[in-house]
Amino acid sequence: MRSIFTFVLLVCSLSALAQSIRYVSTTGTNTNPASATSWATSTTNLQGAINALTATGGQVWIAQGTYKPSGPANTDRTISFSMKNGVAVYGGFSGTETNLNQRPAITLSNPSATTLSGDLGVPGNTADNAYHVIANVESLSGTALLDGFVITGGNANGSNDFGRGGGILAVVPDASTQPYGPQFRNCLLVNNRANTGGALYHRCTPNIVNRLVLEYCVFQQNTATTGGGVFVSATGNPAFTNCAFLNNSATTGGAMSTTATAVGGTFINLINCSLRGNVATGSGGAFHNSGGNESILCFVFLINTVVWGNGPAATSFYNESAASTIRASYSLTESGTTQYIADPFSLTTTVSPFASPNTIYLNSCSRAINAGDPNSTTAAVGATDLTGNARIGDGRLDIGAVEFSGVTGRLYVREAALGNNTGQNWTDAYTDLQTALTFPCGQFPQNEIWVAGGTYRPTTTSSRAVSFTLRDGLSLYGGFIGNETMLIQRPVLNPVAGQPSSSTLTGEIGNPGSTTDNSYHVVVCPESLASSYTALIDGFVISGGYAQGLSANDNWGGGLLNLLTTGTQTIANCTFQNNYSYYSGGGLYSGSLGSMVLTNSVFRNNTSTLLGGAVSLVRQGTGNPHVLTNCLFEANSAGQTGGALFVTGVNGIFRPTLTNCQFQNNRSTDGGALHISGNPATTSLTAINSTFQSNSAVNGGAVYAATSGMFLNCSFQSNVASAGGVLNHTGTSPVFVNCVLWNNGGPNTFFPLATSSPVQLRYSLVDKAVTGYIDLVGNQIPQSSPFLSTTGTLLRSMAAAIDAGITSDYLAANGPATDLAGNPRIDNGRIDMGAYEVQGFGEVVTTKNGAWSDPSVWSLERLPLFTDRIVMRHRVNLPTDSIGNAARIRYETNGKLIYNPGSKLRLGF
Repeated sequence: MRSIFTFVLLVCSLSALAQSIRYVSTTGTNTNPASATSWATSTTNLQGAINALTATGGQVWIAQGTYKPSGPANTDRTISFSMKNGVAVYGGFSGTETNLNQRPAITLSNPSATTLSGDLGVPGNTADNAYHVIANVESLSGTALLDGFVITGGNANGSNDFGRGGGILAVVPDASTQPYGPQFRNCLLVNNRANTGGALYHRCTPNIVNRLVLEYCVFQQNTATTGGGVFVSATGNPAFTNCAFLNNSATTGGAMSTTATAVGGTFINLINCSLRGNVATGSGGAFHNSGGNESILCFVFLINTVVWGNGPAATSFYNESAASTIRASYSLTESGTTQYIADPFSLTTTVSPFASPNTIYLNSCSRAINAGDPNSTTAAVGATDLTGNARIGDGRLDIGAVEFSGVTGRLYVREAALGNNTGQNWTDAYTDLQTALTFPCGQFPQNEIWVAGGTYRPTTTSSRAVSFTLRDGLSLYGGFIGNETMLIQRPVLNPVAGQPSSSTLTGEIGNPGSTTDNSYHVVVCPESLASSYTALIDGFVISGGYAQGLSANDNWGGGLLNLLTTGTQTIANCTFQNNYSYYSGGGLYSGSLGSMVLTNSVFRNNTSTLLGGAVSLVRQGTGNPHVLTNCLFEANSAGQTGGALFVTGVNGIFRPTLTNCQFQNNRSTDGGALHISGNPATTSLTAINSTFQSNSAVNGGAVYAATSGMFLNCSFQSNVASAGGVLNHTGTSPVFVNCVLWNNGGPNTFFPLATSSPVQLRYSLVDKAVTGYIDLVGNQIPQSSPFLSTTGTLLRSMAAAIDAGITSDYLAANGPATDLAGNPRIDNGRIDMGAYEVQGFGEVVTTKNGAWSDPSVWSLERLPLFTDRIVMRHRVNLPTDSIGNAARIRYETNGKLIYNPGSKLRLGF
């Protein structure tokens, strides 16, 4: 839409060099407007200057001052200013400019110094004022422009059209063929009056569609019986962009009233507008919307628009009939507003989004900040806002006419800060995180808190019930030095690789030598948050929580307690260590329907007396999935189940996913690393590219499964249990695909051995002593360990697991592009078994003299592929009429390849 108007203006501006300019000032002496071609020869006759320009176009420049229709002596109320096709009328000049760009800026706080006034006759007496300051009753196109004026003093209190549009009367005649009407920019329409449409009345004749364009305009303190600011009738389709409606009043439709009286209807767009303080004593403080029937519709579209404080919220919008509709997209309205349709991206608020009672500037905690349509561009909504500042100032559009230009909801915390303790920058940062979390905003949408290195406690008292309580839409970032201006300047954080954050949140609030007086939870995500809750914790060490108290909640989640009913809590680059819970989730507990997304985080030395030494994920119904990616669980313990991770689905569908995760040296009674339980029909766990090393339990050294699970490209080594070194399972058939299982108790690797749902292995490698599983297809049973060492699960270069997995299953499961080490997952055309992909070509060494077709001749215990590098140390026969494959062959002493009739060797590289 705007691109068409922009094109029209561009054509006009490019042709301006060839156009005539007429100059108008209050001190002009030229009585012939046609010859007013400079400031020195200016005229006082504004309308004459407009009329003097031909239809080919031109511009009128008007200096500061007040201008009245037909001059200061006129008392004829029926006379108004009028616009003309092809003529751009500009106001606000000081009277010396030679270029349009030299004109003083016109903004919300600095309106034009050029006033078009209808205050005729006795000054201040509205009864003798002009019916309309501007009256356009001809067929005008988008080439007619009025830019940079204060329009005031119109009083349309007469009959018929003399009762409509005190500021501007825009009536499109029957014969009009113009789809786009005149344009108004940088105008303030203030203190105009009318029976209908205090500031603006726009009407099209039936079957004529005409769109006015109004940009950067303010409608303020206008009054009418109907439509205090604007009234739109018939098929008028105005578009308001970056406009404000402030303190307008009427009986119906304080800011705007609409009616559709013709087939085709009325369609009004408000784009990046703000409506505040408009009042209707009858109905529709903001909008009174009146339609006819199914073919006569009246639509108001609010796009990136704020509507707040326009009388009682419930009466702010009023639709007179079913044919009247108000729709909001990416807009913000007052909670309790009714009679409109909002898309899922629109917001409501119970507190003012504005900085003060009499402004439309956003406050630093406004829900409107960074909440506009993310696809908006300056080409569509303008390069600047109503104040003249950049329209998209922080990467995403704000809702409303004014882009927030201060600290965009970001607060700073630095333990060593010595400034004014305002939280607005690093110098004046808060020294306490709790102060930032309780900043008096009422809401924290799309806001950030940046925390520099240091140690932060939830309270300076001994109250164990106090925690760092999260808020909706909050992004909490730690690990800063304390001088950064962009997030990318923060030091690299990768706790999994040994680069933890320097920002610590601790529950150590009491005696440093005791843990029993620590906070129940270091961090809490309460269940009272919004249903669309989203928040981020990125870059912290969370330690010292001690969840043991009188209430049930006090016994869950020592490090973090997540009680979300819906919504998602995201955690990244964090370390949870030395936290405790009596019942469940030493490091972290997530219950109910809320979901967790854990990324690049470490859980170390957390404990629980009963369930989930590090993490407990409990789902009480169907909700968003839990996703754990690139996480390390090390040396965690639980007294009962799930030394590192406890997962259970109470009811509903629950299918968490672990990707690129490591479980090392965790212990419990059931499930040294992992415990899965729940209804097998609705609860299951998938682990991809994950490794289980040296975990221990009584039952299930690595995993205890009371429901189904799938392990894809996972590695298991040296896990220990009395019953099931890798797995103790009941009732279901766990599936292992592309997995490597070595030295996990031999025949005690899986338990029980006799079950109606035995373990299934596909394209996996197991040591030869393992029993109790169904050998489906593609499995390997080598003579020696495939791992480089007994303390890790990296594959050695000649392991039989290399290029031996089934790639299609991995792709079907949407496995990640990288392995556990971050290297390309499918390096050589076929996936390796296990959590790590060996990079480069495999190397195959002969182990004895024999036939090429004998797998036992080769170190990988399979026939060479065309991607393998072969080291020939023995005499190998290539059988008659057979083909051997290799990337290349290197011969060592005694190495020889013997060809037979019809045999061939095909080298890949």
